[in-house]
Amino acid sequence: MHPSSDTRIFRNECVSLVKVGYDVILCAPHPKEEIIDGVRIVPVFKPRTFFERIFTAPKRAVEIASKMDADIYHFHDPELLFAIAAMARKSGRKVVWDAHENYSDTIYSFNSLKIKPISFIGAYVFGWFELYYAKKRFKGVVTVTDVMAKKYCEKGILTATAGNFSDISNIPVAKEDRSKSPIVFISSGMQFKERSVVEISQAFNLLQTDTKAVLRYAGKFKTEQLKQEIEAQVRPEMKYKLELSGPYSWEELVQQQIPKAHIGFVLFDTSDPNNCNGLPNRFFECWSNGLPVITTAGTQVARIVLEEKGGIVIPDNSPQSIADAMSRFIDDPSLIEKMGHNARKAVEEKYSWGVAFRNINQLYTEVLKN
Repeated sequence: MHPSSDTRIFRNECVSLVKVGYDVILCAPHPKEEIIDGVRIVPVFKPRTFFERIFTAPKRAVEIASKMDADIYHFHDPELLFAIAAMARKSGRKVVWDAHENYSDTIYSFNSLKIKPISFIGAYVFGWFELYYAKKRFKGVVTVTDVMAKKYCEKGILTATAGNFSDISNIPVAKEDRSKSPIVFISSGMQFKERSVVEISQAFNLLQTDTKAVLRYAGKFKTEQLKQEIEAQVRPEMKYKLELSGPYSWEELVQQQIPKAHIGFVLFDTSDPNNCNGLPNRFFECWSNGLPVITTAGTQVARIVLEEKGGIVIPDNSPQSIADAMSRFIDDPSLIEKMGHNARKAVEEKYSWGVAFRNINQLYTEVLKN
């Protein structure tokens, strides 16, 4: 289900492995077989229906991968769990599971199996088999946070934590002077309701009409209807300060769009446990560019933001709470510089992809020894 251009998989993991000398093959949905940035991409069957996603695509993907005769098989999609575990049992292949979400929670909270009671049972079954296979069939697990890693470590499973940090070698500190331009708030990347994109537009509507602040949505909208809903929220006299554009490539987003902004939004639907425990790319893409963020309380992102003083944490995603945070930055622009400096410093010292990748590299070394 992950596209071949996925930031974590392709740009961070695969390209980094190539740089340290691994021969990397990425099996993912892609128009043709080709080599990009040293990574050989081999197309796999992209499911069109729910049935194909669960039953057909995993088997085909694992069949293609097994022909590669790799030293390590590193997989990310939960749909592949049973098929790749069967391959590991039959062939003795070394498999690493990249559990960058708590999928048993996701299956239930998103009703992935279409019927809530069945999704509840499916989540329980998946959670049990995931830990069983991680212990008995796989050689290691890569996850995103120490909180998520805990359940694997408690079972004695070789585990590496690699957060969704940005490769700051590709994101130099912005050189342009943003202090004289209107303050730009940005919602970057994929735009969908669970990121409170509608509430952000409603919050913008609550600001004073004479504000010079700009609200920018930079990325692909999940539906055209959502895009229209956002535009409809904003008063006519504020619409000239609303910008909707994209989609953008990763390079365009982090090297052109985000650097022109001042503050980023990293809001979560906290009813999903994954959102509470996860550390998304968009957070570190903003911080890497020296942008403080507005984020939701009760999340790992909020904890880090408070620790590093790199943004404002709001109690909930109500339009009023979002508007209050926006107004703090508008009323005191010095916060942008101070918090943005803290954010970039934290990324350079603690939250760069170079730091995270060392953990994966060490795990690979251990797996290849055994």
